[in-house]
Amino acid sequence: MSQQERQDRIYGLSAFFKGEACVTDTLAPYVTAMPDEEMRIFLTTQLVDEARHTVFFARFFKEVLGIDSGSLENTLTEVRKYMNDHLQYILIDSLAEVAERIIKEPQQKAHLIEGITLYHIIVEGTMALAGQRSILEAYRQFNLFPAFRGGFTAVARDESRHVVFGVKFLRDMVHQDIEHARVVQAAVNKYAPIALKALTPADEYIPNILEMKADPWVTPRYALDSLRKKLKVIGLSMELPDVPPPPVF
Repeated sequence: MSQQERQDRIYGLSAFFKGEACVTDTLAPYVTAMPDEEMRIFLTTQLVDEARHTVFFARFFKEVLGIDSGSLENTLTEVRKYMNDHLQYILIDSLAEVAERIIKEPQQKAHLIEGITLYHIIVEGTMALAGQRSILEAYRQFNLFPAFRGGFTAVARDESRHVVFGVKFLRDMVHQDIEHARVVQAAVNKYAPIALKALTPADEYIPNILEMKADPWVTPRYALDSLRKKLKVIGLSMELPDVPPPPVF
């Protein structure tokens, strides 16, 4: 890789690396707060998945991208510098804040429902799904890192399994009590606009992207479509943020 190519890879993958660590660190409270044993057992398997994903990205950053700050914690601090403020708000601040509320009040189902909406629907089912698609398509097109592609495809397969659990959990909660639907809607209204902004190139880069006859909104538009489909399965219909249509060249 050239230095520029290396920088592009670091910027493109840092949110996944840090995000996997954040979801690993914040999932444990969900396990104990789940209302039945079958759900708790599933989430323990998910927790193992998330930890394995973190190690996968840690190896890639160290062995391929050459980022080794002496410990995993130091390396994660380093890669945070490559994340925009919107990514940091969702993946670091919000996940930790909701997990803390679940720890303090594990019997308060509204906290758990908000957490599943943020974790499984916004982070995994909207942001990660769209980002994975974009990166894997580009890496396949240019035949980059075939071993990494194989591993990242396996990560994406795990995430899809997690999302299915989250969608089913929220659908069941909404069927139980209409008040739960309002919790989901409030969480989507709170987090979805910021999540979509996190996936959108910074305003100063959009003219250059358009000049290259590329679509700067293709990833956030895919993310929005994914979110809309999941909400439909959950049983909710609500207004969502707008994303520009494909540009006409």
